[in-house]
Order: sequence, then C-alpha cells, then structure tokens
Amino acid sequence: MNDNTTYYNELTAKYLSGRCDGAEMEELANFVNSTPENKRWFNKQKQNWQPQRGEDLFLDYNWDKLSGKLSAQKSTNIVQLPRRKFIWSSIAAILIIGLVISNVYQYISNGSEEQEAWVFETPRGQKSKVTLPDGSEVWLNAETKLVAASFTAQQRVVELEGEAFFKVHHNKKAPFRVKTVDYDVEVLGTEFNVMAYDDFERTETALVNGSVKIIRGTQEMLMKPGEKVVYNNNKFIVGTFHKGTETGWVNDQFNFENVSFYELVRRLERWYDVDIQYNLEEFADTKFSGVFKNEETIWQVLDGLKLYLPITYKRTNMRKIDVERVKE
Repeated sequence: MNDNTTYYNELTAKYLSGRCDGAEMEELANFVNSTPENKRWFNKQKQNWQPQRGEDLFLDYNWDKLSGKLSAQKSTNIVQLPRRKFIWSSIAAILIIGLVISNVYQYISNGSEEQEAWVFETPRGQKSKVTLPDGSEVWLNAETKLVAASFTAQQRVVELEGEAFFKVHHNKKAPFRVKTVDYDVEVLGTEFNVMAYDDFERTETALVNGSVKIIRGTQEMLMKPGEKVVYNNNKFIVGTFHKGTETGWVNDQFNFENVSFYELVRRLERWYDVDIQYNLEEFADTKFSGVFKNEETIWQVLDGLKLYLPITYKRTNMRKIDVERVKE
C-alpha cells in the first residue's frame, strides 16, 4: 500500500460519492493499477463502501468512467511484440462498460522466425474488438482470453477461453485454427462464434458464413452455414440456430433461448460485473428465454425478469445482489 494512505482514502471516498473530477479520476486509476496490493485494497474499499443518501445515484456512472481507465491502462500492457517484426497501425475497441483501448497491428513477418504469443483479455463487464496480424477481426465477450499462439505464413493458431466471434481473413495457404479445451475449429475464411466458458461445461460453435471443420483427435466434422455444434458429456450434438441468439452480444443485444437459471445468472454477472447470490436448488428446474439490450442497467434487467420468473432481489453491496425465489 502507498505511504499516502490518508490521501488515497480520501480520494477513494470522493470517487465513491461521485465527487471526483477528471484529473482525480486519472490519478486514482494510476494508483490502483500501480501494484497488485493497491488493486486489492481499492476493491475492498469499493465492496465495503456504504453510500449516504443520494450518493448511489452517481456511483454507476463514475464506476463506468473509472473502470474504462483501469481497463485501458491494463490493455496497453497485455501484448508484447518484437519491434523488428511488427508495426503499430491503429487503435480499435468496443466495450459494454467503459473503454478498453486495444493495440491493433499489421503482420509483416515472412513466417520464418519464432515469435512471442500475444494475449488479449477482457474482464467482467466489458467486451472488446481486436484485429489480428493477418487482418482477421475478433470480438471478445466478457471474461474472455484469446492467445495468438502461432501466426506465420503457414499457419494461424489461437487459443480461446470464453466466447468470441470471428471474422477470419481468407488465406488458403495458412489455415486458421481456434483451439478450445474440447476441440479445434479449423477454417480458411469465414464468420463463426465459439463459446468455451469452463463453467458452462460445454463448447459450442455456430457457423454464420463459410465453412469450418471441427476436429477432436481423429474425429472430424464439416459444418455448413446455419449449423451449430455443441460438445457436451463426451458427445457432439448438431443442430441449427438463430443468428441473433448466438451473435447478438456483438451488437450489445443479449439473447437467451431456454437457458438454465444458472447460465442466465453467470452471463449477467459477466456482462454487468456484479455478483449474484441465490440458492441453486430453488432454481434447478427454472429455464428462461428472452432478449435484453445493453442500454438497460442490471436493475432494469432484473425488473424485467420479475415479470417472467418468480423472483425478488435486493442490493446488498455496491455490486452484490441477493436473488430469492418468491414462494407461491
């Protein structure tokens, strides 16, 4: 913790009550990002803060601004590239909350030299867009990690944890491969969505355009546009999908189709950076279908859910919510 404890205590309290100006917000962001200890201290202060009357009206707005600064600083440290092989070309980002600045670059290597892996991460409450060295575009959903493990003139390989939508630049000489915990997706050039969150215990690929091949060991499966492949419990299930359901999150629209209450809660936690407490047994048989837009706050979403599900909720801390089933 920094020696100026009293000063940063006062600055944090000023931020939490919605009274920080732009320069103070920048200073606080720099301080929080300077050491892991400072970040842990700030998160504890934020979780334990109890607003006075009227102060909570400014909190979400100010948190949006500060989280953007924290994420922007974090993202500039994610990727380390050998200068002799790459040139910086532009900056691009799309976010749900705040603004993450992602460095986008052009690939100028001939593929004959070894390279470092590049890591892109989005925390809870945010999504981002990155452009890979070959010009392919990737949208990363909240709490997602993408590692560009090998990009050469002969192959393009990325590793995915979470969910991402890909627009792959066509190059028949260098197949593009997405590696997940359950299987690989190989493609020459197309648009598709891959969902591989560990806590959902399944991996999904939905093909929008083009053609992709699913590879698991010696098994191979060629997909057609409009098809969706789900790997769960050691078996593949092939079906169809509605484009909005699988890719709506890219355009800030959240589509749910007969999802479990557990998955609904986990997605809301990721998108809005909140912690939702509930009794899983009470909602074991609860399913939900519906659509939300990102313009809606978590409170508007929960109010909307109350119209369709027998639930009630209360805010217990700045970003903690208790949800209970209404007794019928």
